[in-house]
Amino acid sequence: MDTWTKFDLFLLNNILYFFDLDIAASIAQMALQAINTNYPHLLHLKFALIENCSLLLITNNDFPQAKLWIEKGEPSV
Repeated sequence: MDTWTKFDLFLLNNILYFFDLDIAASIAQMALQAINTNYPHLLHLKFALIENCSLLLITNNDFPQAKLWIEKGEPSV
């Protein structure tokens, strides 16, 4: 899918938990890329995606990967 609307991104954030872990992480990565490229003003959604994906990883005991996701939300210096 090449073009994601704001609605698509908000919907994906809300249904992320219904996907398998690998698929959810892949979808979240593509969604973050779409936000960064097309909707940089949607910071709340960006951080919600990061939080949801890292929480999925934590609940599956993948702490190193969860840490990497959390670091994506840190402001760059």
